[in-house]
Amino acid sequence: MNSLLKSLCDSHPFSIDKMTDFIFTPCHHTIDTKPKYVSVIPNPELNTISISDNCFDKDNTIQYVIIDDSVQIIGKSAFYCSVNLTRVIIPCSVTYIDDHSFCCCKNLKNLIIPNSVRHIGKFALQNCESLTNLDLPPSLTTMGVNVFQYCIKLTHVSLVSTLLTDIPDNTFSLCYKLESVKLPLSLTSIGACAFNDCYKLQTINIPTSVKVIKKAAFHNCLMLSSVVLPPSLRFLGEHVFNRCVLLSSINIPLSLTTLSSHTFVGCKELTSIEIPETITNIGDFVFTNCYSLNNITLPKKFKYRMELIFYRLDLSDKTITFI
Repeated sequence: MNSLLKSLCDSHPFSIDKMTDFIFTPCHHTIDTKPKYVSVIPNPELNTISISDNCFDKDNTIQYVIIDDSVQIIGKSAFYCSVNLTRVIIPCSVTYIDDHSFCCCKNLKNLIIPNSVRHIGKFALQNCESLTNLDLPPSLTTMGVNVFQYCIKLTHVSLVSTLLTDIPDNTFSLCYKLESVKLPLSLTSIGACAFNDCYKLQTINIPTSVKVIKKAAFHNCLMLSSVVLPPSLRFLGEHVFNRCVLLSSINIPLSLTTLSSHTFVGCKELTSIEIPETITNIGDFVFTNCYSLNNITLPKKFKYRMELIFYRLDLSDKTITFI
């Protein structure tokens, strides 16, 4: 039993209940009989190393959980929708946090993911509405989709120390208050809708290692004002910067060959764009409703398609340079 657990249990009367996979020690308040503090200790007779799937699913009584340092895996939906859970102590023995493990724990405020966790499963922290800041550990190598989706109070996230190569689809989608994200140098791909509807995100530094940015990755990031696309970029999906209404500058790297349709729709503050000769294909409606776009440079082979590329834009008073 770790020292934090011993200290907690010394200060609160507790009882031990043996169950199929675990020994649970609910630490009771002296007056309130509901188990607000719970420690989870694997049953040594069964050589258990994981918290089983759905173990505390929809348990509305617990507020504070300490996981023993013999646990290695937090199972699927282990604490799913434990709506009164506010704090979890995860030990450095844990390497795997499975799908939906803390999903919909709406009052979870204090969560430190230790430098032992290598994988966080899909939807693991989705809809944790009270989380505000997160630093993900250097041990982290993979995540599932939708991990932090709808964490509506999350403001700052650092991934910079992780070994992640991919930000999966919808990872931070609907994180309305997210202001800053630090991405790792190991990153090669940003998934579809990864930062969709992050209204407060103002800037993001995309590492030079990134080769793929998928569909709608930064869709509706209303405060995003500038982005530098890396020279390594090979694919930029549809709707990536759709409705980034404050985006005023963007570069098109020479590594790209295609501009997908609807990529910059509604970027009303974008004033100039230079499309290099390395671009061989441009989709329809790429710059629709980019009303401030006054200076345009593009290969002359796209002259006949300008009305579709710059749909709803009066080109008669624009400075257009063909190369």
